[in-house]
Amino acid sequence: MFISACLLPFYLLAAAPAQSAGFATERSTDADAITNLPEHRLVSVNNVDPSLACQLITQGFGFDIIPPHLAPARLAADDRTGRILIVGPAGPADGIARLIEQLDAPRAHPSGSPGHDPSNVRIDAALCLVAVPRSSVPGLTADSLLPHAANLAQLAPHLASLGTVVGIHRAIQSVNLRRGATINIGGAHPSMRPASTTAPAKAEPAVQYTDIGAKLELRDLGPPMSHEPGVSVSIESQLLMEGVTGAGPGAVAPSFLKFRQSYDGPLTLDRPILLLGAVPMPAADERAAICVARLVFSLHR
Repeated sequence: MFISACLLPFYLLAAAPAQSAGFATERSTDADAITNLPEHRLVSVNNVDPSLACQLITQGFGFDIIPPHLAPARLAADDRTGRILIVGPAGPADGIARLIEQLDAPRAHPSGSPGHDPSNVRIDAALCLVAVPRSSVPGLTADSLLPHAANLAQLAPHLASLGTVVGIHRAIQSVNLRRGATINIGGAHPSMRPASTTAPAKAEPAVQYTDIGAKLELRDLGPPMSHEPGVSVSIESQLLMEGVTGAGPGAVAPSFLKFRQSYDGPLTLDRPILLLGAVPMPAADERAAICVARLVFSLHR
């Protein structure tokens, strides 16, 4: 079960420097701006242009940035990593779309001169985490979502209409499929370390960070200069679950869910490929967690 917006401990984001060996780490420069209220919805937008993130930190949201019907909203932004966390009223889904359109401006990271090698492509990868009613899972397929996946601004509100959008992670990167590539999408989730029971206490940071998001492994399936190129994409996700487990005297730790998705098929340019992973919760829980991965390949120009 995904953790809901009202339970996320974002007040910890500024507690200590991030310590993570995998995904990019973040800390909030305005952690007090986040309020965790049951009637609010969280949206996490990654890879925002740093100048915009800085502007939001210094000036806050104005009605030109966030739709009036979603105000008042709170935010925490990091101008170093381009990540913005938004908590706003769980209002109409079209508000989510406008936020994505205005704030989600990921930057490409070239990996060298493309030349004329058809294996040089640009991938736009987005990972959407959604909590939905268990009863709706049987009817959810990648094919049923494809008509709503022309762009992320269209897909996000549709997913919001199905349940609760827990987070959106996105990356755009230029890769050479023949050489293979690994792309990390996500961030680091902070949680308190267990209290030390030894004397003297071991000097450790009070906060530890766990990577959440996904790792994409890409490789070329087709022969060189093939007229029918293929691509293999393997996605390994680690997502935050609702609920905690005991971590020692007086301390608890979040629970994490790991699962994989994969695609082996034609490399179609400028057309979205959708992967959907559904994870049923225990029988007593009426909700389920789904992960929708949207992949779009284009020529590296």
